[in-house]
Amino acid sequence: LSFLLLGGALAFTLLNATSWDAENLYERIHVVFEDDRDSRLSQADALLDDFKKAPLMGHGIGAGVASIVRDEDRPWSYELSYHLLLHNTGVIGFLYFSFLYFLLVLRNIELARNYWMMKKNVIHLLTGSIAFMVANATNPYIQSFDFMYSIFILLVPVGMKRSMNE
Repeated sequence: LSFLLLGGALAFTLLNATSWDAENLYERIHVVFEDDRDSRLSQADALLDDFKKAPLMGHGIGAGVASIVRDEDRPWSYELSYHLLLHNTGVIGFLYFSFLYFLLVLRNIELARNYWMMKKNVIHLLTGSIAFMVANATNPYIQSFDFMYSIFILLVPVGMKRSMNE
């Protein structure tokens, strides 16, 4: 009951203290759950078709596809991050980045198995990082510098292990 009252008070405060109205709030929430399937399918097709022109080395980081531009201010930004990585770095770069992440995951699994003091923290970091990478498949999180922490956070246990040995 206290959560219901707290939620009601928060909603009342938000609606009265800001310029939101209930209809506008409904529209904002509704847009989040709209199906953007056609947009993502056209992005996938365009990125993969352009990838075929330079399959080994790719087109370079920051390259976009002229046939589909999601944002005029950031023409290199697409929602399908892994398609974009394959397009930009080619098979060689894609496998290289995947291999590095896979090695980092394996090293953390090894730390969780061999060092009981680190086990709980490493499992949480691994779970979060892998879930973030799965979510990144359809949302461009890793294209933003701010969100790259989900990859590099896995270096923390490795560094802790080294400092424990010194």
